[in-house]
Amino acid sequence: GIIAAAAAASAKDAKMYLEEHGVLQYVQGLLHAVIQARPKDPYAFLRQQLGSGSNASARDREAAEASEQKTSELLGQKEKEIAELAGDYAKLQMESSATIEEQKQQIKDLQRDLEQTWRETADILAEKERGMAEVMGDFAKLQGELRKQVEEKERISAELNALKDQRPV
Repeated sequence: GIIAAAAAASAKDAKMYLEEHGVLQYVQGLLHAVIQARPKDPYAFLRQQLGSGSNASARDREAAEASEQKTSELLGQKEKEIAELAGDYAKLQMESSATIEEQKQQIKDLQRDLEQTWRETADILAEKERGMAEVMGDFAKLQGELRKQVEEKERISAELNALKDQRPV
């Protein structure tokens, strides 16, 4: 508890000191210079930069400030681009949601129409089946009547043949 709080306060004080005197920017500038120059002996290069006096440190601070400024500008630009993309994404998401809802409604409408068509088709088939049953019933009656007429014809024919056989020649 107490040790951690003291360490945090000490770190905060150290950071404030470094920021107040521009040491962090200066060191960042030195590191930036090393990265740009890429000397064979980076430590000798750093010693030279540190030994070159206040002009070098002012120049390094200016370079660090310029680098920080450019970084801030790039970050701002990227944040703006991200915000625009987020807006575009939100718009697309809303449009997609609306399209999906419209498609769901179209599917429901199509299902309702299909069910209605099935009911109508079933009614038509039932009507046709009733008609077929009626036709089959009429056909069976006609067959029965035809059979009776054929039997009557055969009976009459047999009677005529019998009468013919009884008649003298």
